[in-house]
Amino acid sequence: MKVQNIALVAAVLVGALLAMSGVRAISTDGTNVNFVGNVTSTGSSPTTMTAYGGEVTPMNVSQVTNSNNWNAFVGNITQSLVLEGTSGTSIYNWSGSVAPNGWIIFSNSSSFDFATAAFATNAGTAVGEDNYLSLGVTPDNVSSTFSSAAGNPAIVLDSSTVGADSTINITTNSLGGTDWGEYLIVDGNADVAYVGDINNNNEDYKGDPVDYQVIVPVNSGTNRVYYVYAAVTAA
Repeated sequence: MKVQNIALVAAVLVGALLAMSGVRAISTDGTNVNFVGNVTSTGSSPTTMTAYGGEVTPMNVSQVTNSNNWNAFVGNITQSLVLEGTSGTSIYNWSGSVAPNGWIIFSNSSSFDFATAAFATNAGTAVGEDNYLSLGVTPDNVSSTFSSAAGNPAIVLDSSTVGADSTINITTNSLGGTDWGEYLIVDGNADVAYVGDINNNNEDYKGDPVDYQVIVPVNSGTNRVYYVYAAVTAA
């Protein structure tokens, strides 16, 4: 499956809508990324309790805290199958019925070598990410999040295949649909990539139909530049 370079993005935005053309070419001709907005958790209002003299009141407290170490991207992928020349002008366009599947890829490198893509380890790759991003030993660092190395499908990218049940991975939540798989891989230059399922019209975390849902780590309180690729085939 050929990998297509989509564009350069900074991981400070939550929603993204990707438009793609040319399913077999690695060229970036005819591709673009359109951001459709940010969504940030603002927490909930405080609970009000009335205190009375002379009383002992049992009270359990629970709190939900939004992680500052991760950015979520969700959105749709539009794929056009065309015959075009070097000018980018289409001779013919087979549009209207192409449903994408495959993988969307967020990498720390603009030249990720998909020909040498291989499985990542928790002790090596994930710890390296934690050190680079200064995440330390926290419940939501990369090592704690990507802790399982079983359950991933075989991931075919260009001439390389990352074998099934070999790379550390997670699932993110779907509300009523199929949970989203995400996989961490590394190339021969030790560059990393977060690979998410493309699942046409699956439900995202709040029940909206989307094609992908991915979370990527950042240095808490700052940002990180990611390069977005896609390996897409028609469903």
